[in-house]
Amino acid sequence: MNIITLSMTSGNGERQVRLITSDESTCRDILKQGKYGFSESEILTVVIDDRPGSLAKLLQKLKRSGIAVNSTYMMNRKNGKVEFVLGVDRIEDGKELLFRKLRLPSTLQAEND
Repeated sequence: MNIITLSMTSGNGERQVRLITSDESTCRDILKQGKYGFSESEILTVVIDDRPGSLAKLLQKLKRSGIAVNSTYMMNRKNGKVEFVLGVDRIEDGKELLFRKLRLPSTLQAEND
């Protein structure tokens, strides 16, 4: 199993780790065996131009559509593009807006292989 991306925050004596791995099942088993508390959630990844203001514009479009962004962090950057992870409150509506209406790509992975 490979860790694709990892984010950690801490506050009030607690730590929160967000990670995306190449194998959900193996990751789940490792966390259970280590007796780590965890939860799983579906996320979106989206590729936008790597320019000042691009992320702000995207977040405004989500907000105008009534989709709340709970978390976001950068996953990849290459050739003038940047890939972000988005945790949103309405995942299906987020997919509809980003991938069907705005027709944004969801990953840079194919370019990296």
